[in-house]
Amino acid sequence: MRRNPKRVEPTKSDCYYSNGVSLSFARCVDEDNILWPQMLRLPGLDRPGLLGAGFDIGQVMVTPADTARPVPDPRDRPYAGLLFVGVSWQRLATDDYAALKLITGVVGPASPAEQTQKTVHRTFGVALPQGWDHQLRTEPILNAVYERRRRVGSWGDHDGWGGDTLLVGGAMLGNVLTQGYAQLQVRAGWRTPPDFGTSLIRGIGALPPARCRVVGHPRVRQCRRIRRGPQRYARRQLLPLRPQRQPPPARRRRRRGRRHPRSRLAVHDLVGGVGPRV
Repeated sequence: MRRNPKRVEPTKSDCYYSNGVSLSFARCVDEDNILWPQMLRLPGLDRPGLLGAGFDIGQVMVTPADTARPVPDPRDRPYAGLLFVGVSWQRLATDDYAALKLITGVVGPASPAEQTQKTVHRTFGVALPQGWDHQLRTEPILNAVYERRRRVGSWGDHDGWGGDTLLVGGAMLGNVLTQGYAQLQVRAGWRTPPDFGTSLIRGIGALPPARCRVVGHPRVRQCRRIRRGPQRYARRQLLPLRPQRQPPPARRRRRRGRRHPRSRLAVHDLVGGVGPRV
């Protein structure tokens, strides 16, 4: 929508998308412990490579242009709140990525987007929106997202300056969004992670962390041994059956000081971008 002093004209822009927040978690998993392994028969997910699983929960809200009106303009976008949970299956190869995500939740007063927005407005001293009594009615939602990514070029080093180029394509189907999309992501910087870029809140969400894909990293070797080795061998890797001799205190301190920098549990990302407004 585009705001006009005299009238409101519909356009193809994403104006008046008020807020979206999600909490996501992704990790490498074993094929024997993944939810609904039948999903791995889909194209792209049936190829060899590391297997990742993702979970997220989030909330999205949309408001019209004039939030001071008790009765919103029927020609404008309505008040709407969306509360959702999602689960994804992801297959990661060296330069290829495939993922499927299922989303379910509710739209309407049960979201509860009205209470969230009014609480934030009161906290920062902003005028309260007046038209939430006319938001969309409560309705369940179900959406599916399928996405493929391909690394078509890279330069530099992951331990120094470098970057890569990613082709992204996918489709969404359901009563929230039904659309196809294509993207080109170009990244450059210091210690660019060897992952597959970023994703939108309405897309796949969280991708497995880059530390699961570093060649030679213990986490990658552990994932492969659990999947390919016998059960007793995998158990030894995770929990040794025989007690091991503890090194002397001085030697233990020396090992702690030489830990690999990529073995940290936290992964920090700073993402920015620009785009034209249509």
